[in-house]
Amino acid sequence: MAANSTTSNATPQSPARDKTTKNETATSNVRTPNNPKGPNGRPTAGKPSADKPLQLGKQGEQVAVTYLEAAGLKIIDRNWRCRHGEIDIIAEEGPTLVVVEVKTRSGRSHGTALESVSRAKLAKLRLLAARWLATQPRTFSTVRVDVIALERFAGDFAMSHVRGAI
Repeated sequence: MAANSTTSNATPQSPARDKTTKNETATSNVRTPNNPKGPNGRPTAGKPSADKPLQLGKQGEQVAVTYLEAAGLKIIDRNWRCRHGEIDIIAEEGPTLVVVEVKTRSGRSHGTALESVSRAKLAKLRLLAARWLATQPRTFSTVRVDVIALERFAGDFAMSHVRGAI
């Protein structure tokens, strides 16, 4: 990684929850994404546990969007996909197109969030930025690839923002 890096703590805004929904989920014996217990009251294997990383990733992306908007960037697109891959966040900062990779981790057993972004991934993001630009009527004077790495500890996020990672 290179360039400018900032680190901060961020706490996501939690949406208002309906007490009825919360109570129904807590007392239900039906397996749903919010209640991974089966009819016998025991936890079941399968999709709900696989959804946890996805939920953490979405939460991390929302924290990153909130941070970027507060820093003055305009979010243009989120989770843009083509057959070559996905860009988490596409933003603009003045005349600069900013492609942002967001990595969120709940622990360091597999390394830090920042360490998980390889040079190959950064090069792929450059390619994806070119693909995205080819679909747009407007142009930008420069393209920058940033990485936002989030690590959750005790419910709070520690954030590292690397501007111009490549």
